[in-house]
Amino acid sequence: MEVEEELDGIPIVHEERRADPRYAVEGPAAIVILEQGVGFRCSVLDLSLSGCRLHTSLRFPGSAWDLVEVSFKLRGISLRFNGQIQWIDGRQKVGIRFVNLTARRRAELAEVLAEVKAYSKQQ
Repeated sequence: MEVEEELDGIPIVHEERRADPRYAVEGPAAIVILEQGVGFRCSVLDLSLSGCRLHTSLRFPGSAWDLVEVSFKLRGISLRFNGQIQWIDGRQKVGIRFVNLTARRRAELAEVLAEVKAYSKQQ
């Protein structure tokens, strides 16, 4: 469990339900809602082996469970994943769960995340 915020000085505890640790990253990204064929520029905020969190500059027009394609560049490597929207908040943030990752793509992502982790320890 981890404490994320306080209400009137009392900690609010949320249970961590993610299967994989998240790593804070920052950079330009793009998301395409596959059914609509509509693409948007956005920013990637964090990343794990199972998904990512994005920030859009405008209200995101998709809805939970929509299938999407997400692409971004991290540590000099271009990455592109199919995913499914897990949640959308009122502050233009979108949670994506990656779907249909091949073993090769997962290994590639794991390697990039290892670099992100090593770099964050140096800071």
